[in-house]
Amino acid sequence: MKHFGIEEEITMKVAKRGFRPLGVGEVRMRIPFVKKINHIQLVDEGLVKRVRGTAAGSKINPQILNRIVTKAREVLNDYLPDVWIYTDLSKSAKGGVSSGYSVNLIAETNKDILISVDEAYEDGKTQEDNMPETIGERVALRLLDELLYVTFS
Repeated sequence: MKHFGIEEEITMKVAKRGFRPLGVGEVRMRIPFVKKINHIQLVDEGLVKRVRGTAAGSKINPQILNRIVTKAREVLNDYLPDVWIYTDLSKSAKGGVSSGYSVNLIAETNKDILISVDEAYEDGKTQEDNMPETIGERVALRLLDELLYVTFS
């Protein structure tokens, strides 16, 4: 947000993760009052220096998240060694009502630009499309697609 001229701290906390179909997730945000937002032109995004991510799940086997992380890292480590994907498993009331899993990846450049993609388990998709390895590979390839014109450092 500092690129838009917002210097005050913005905080966000995921209190409860919710997955389809019943959801019941909870996110708490603190956003300062802003009178004016500056316009920006992103001419040079910089070089990608690292990728961070979170594989989250609720009321599932923990091994599913590890399979997502392994496949995503397998794709991304061909381009960048600094890749960390954390796992966040909720089995109690913090996990919402429905079971499910998702992954979010964020690439950070040396000019403090963040580029993000995510994928999640979805009812209605084929079993093959919802496999943890498929989701991990798909999200990693989507991030690389977003970074197509950004150079890796």
